[in-house]
Amino acid sequence: MLPQSTAFAILGYDCGGILEQVYATGFDPSTGYPTGNVDLRTSCSTGRAGSPPSLHTASVALTWDFAGNVISTNTPATGVPANPTFIATDGFNDILYNAGANAYLIVPVPAAPTGVTAVQSGDQFHVAWTPNGVNPVAITSSTLTATPVNNSTASNLTTTVTEPVTNGVIPTLQPATSYQITVVSTTIGGSSPASTPISVTTSAATIPPSVPTRVSAQWASPNADPGPDTLVATWQAPDPGNSPINQFARDNPAWGYNRIVGALANLGYHVSGQTVGNILKRHGLGRAPERKRNTTWVEFIRRHKDVLWATDFFTTSFRLCRRSLTYVV
Repeated sequence: MLPQSTAFAILGYDCGGILEQVYATGFDPSTGYPTGNVDLRTSCSTGRAGSPPSLHTASVALTWDFAGNVISTNTPATGVPANPTFIATDGFNDILYNAGANAYLIVPVPAAPTGVTAVQSGDQFHVAWTPNGVNPVAITSSTLTATPVNNSTASNLTTTVTEPVTNGVIPTLQPATSYQITVVSTTIGGSSPASTPISVTTSAATIPPSVPTRVSAQWASPNADPGPDTLVATWQAPDPGNSPINQFARDNPAWGYNRIVGALANLGYHVSGQTVGNILKRHGLGRAPERKRNTTWVEFIRRHKDVLWATDFFTTSFRLCRRSLTYVV
């Protein structure tokens, strides 16, 4: 049916409401969309006592999409006359028929999409597929899902694209992660089974996080009695990068570029020695000898804290003959 605002614009009158009678006429031969006519009618008082109301009518030809939305109108309606018993079926088993003052459309449930492909671009998958077992223009939405596999802790990713399209984007992928991609098509008749999963592994990240900003700190209990306290730090999170290369360089200052490349390859990250060198230089981390010389006590303790014995110092003093001795243990 027509929205009342559209019906009023066509009829030019709205005296207490507009009556609409809808009847289908077939499927558009060029687009495949359902077509039909709408008869509009409203009665308006003339304002004169004893005078009958004036009747205003119009007939509109229109085209619907497969969700029942009007996508085009043509006034006045011409061609096919109203047929209350009209019924038609297209080549995809969509059924269009008239009953009473309304037109009805039946669309089958689609089969699982085929030909699914996924190509990575940055942190996104560009996914394409082929609708199956249904008129392609009858699809009202498609749901794309990327499910991490191989015991990954990454989150499931889902994107829904509307309208009868055959491609979409799944964003916010994690680097060096294997995903299974599936597509589900939906019509007004229901949703299809998921497509056969395809496996895609994202490439390793090469962009480290940016610098955190708005850093501040304050004591958790500033008015407490003297004694241990906790310093609480807050900051604005940086843009993520997820590159493990800097972590290897800092934790293993004696490792050269090639050894870092080999360690990354064991984790599924495949980069060149030149890439490792460029990223380390960009963030102030030089070659292995330089990183080793610049190691601080804080860095040394952080790296080896899991294998260090707990140590402490104490003293004991005593007098021997006329001398006072102090032992530091």
